[in-house]
Amino acid sequence: MSKHGYFTCKGRTCFLADTKSLVALWLIFCLFRVTLFHDYSFLVLTHQNLVSAKSKELRNEFAANLTFKESLQKKVSKYSKDNLIVLTICNKGMAFEWLQQWYVSARRAGVHNILVVSTDREAYEWIFDKVGDRAIDASSWEMLTDSKRWNSELKHKAEKNAAAYNWRSLGYESIVVQRATLLKRVLQKTNVNILYSDADVHWMKDPASAILKKYSEYDLCLQREKGDELGDYNCSGVIFLSNSLVTLKFLRLWESYIKKRMLKKGFFTDQEEVNHLLLDFKSRKNIHEIGDLYSSNFTACTFDWDEFPSGINFFSHRRRGKGRIEKNCKSRICKSTIWVPLSQKRRRDMSSKAAFLVHHNYAKSNKIKIERAKEYGLWLDMEVSDWYER
Repeated sequence: MSKHGYFTCKGRTCFLADTKSLVALWLIFCLFRVTLFHDYSFLVLTHQNLVSAKSKELRNEFAANLTFKESLQKKVSKYSKDNLIVLTICNKGMAFEWLQQWYVSARRAGVHNILVVSTDREAYEWIFDKVGDRAIDASSWEMLTDSKRWNSELKHKAEKNAAAYNWRSLGYESIVVQRATLLKRVLQKTNVNILYSDADVHWMKDPASAILKKYSEYDLCLQREKGDELGDYNCSGVIFLSNSLVTLKFLRLWESYIKKRMLKKGFFTDQEEVNHLLLDFKSRKNIHEIGDLYSSNFTACTFDWDEFPSGINFFSHRRRGKGRIEKNCKSRICKSTIWVPLSQKRRRDMSSKAAFLVHHNYAKSNKIKIERAKEYGLWLDMEVSDWYER
């Protein structure tokens, strides 16, 4: 080899080029191929090699979102009825304890347009084994569970799952505050209306006709606790959501209220924040943030006490009496209504009530919830095979 960088091999001179020279020669060769043979494959290959890692990442993300959208739409198309899907959200802890009660009672009551959103992959695999393609894997969705608020205090995944059905636990808080985010995602990717319910709901009969006749004209309807007015501690455990741009605006605002509350200390739920939002809307407060909702003709309602009862309204009897205004009951009716435990006769007559469902909330612990459900004949004794009823 000479000092000029040339060497001879069997009569042919070979050139040792630097990287820039090789790239230039490669491009010239590609252009030569295109000119003579109209062959663009080399240029495509060269372009693919030069695509940035970020572009590939965005393309993969787009493909994943497209696959998710197609998969979700396929399930919705398969199971929706009268453009309505009945939906619940749970992690494995809640699913293991309550989902079979929710799912089987729904099927037996004639509610077949049901889907289950799982918040983590472990839950999805467990739920899919039980309900098949009615399960929706939300583990890859952008959620709020990555917040340091929970990860710094809930060190073990098992603790999150196990505590999710216990009121005021961190596991419970970390799951319920995802509700607005997950419901928003489903509405964005489909064109159906949603009747959402917590997994601790027992179904009595199909509510589809009542939703269509009485509630479908609204953008949003919430379950009542004691008060009957919007924003008076309405329960986010049962919600009707019309699939509209106005409803999506509301969900984004609800999500925004939750995010701001997450920055503060102390236990809270999404239910508190949805009521704060509704009260702001009614009193025209916080105009700078929710002003767009005013101009969108947003409409909302509360469900009938007896048709969609929460725990306080099913397991207690409302009657006239000297009531009182309190933190969780500020409606006018709270001044003249009291709630008393059901009598034995009322318990026997429960089957004649108008209820489409019973929400097992308003109990201090999961153990009390289950004991009360058994006492009232609302706990199904089932085997594994009951999952697969048709």
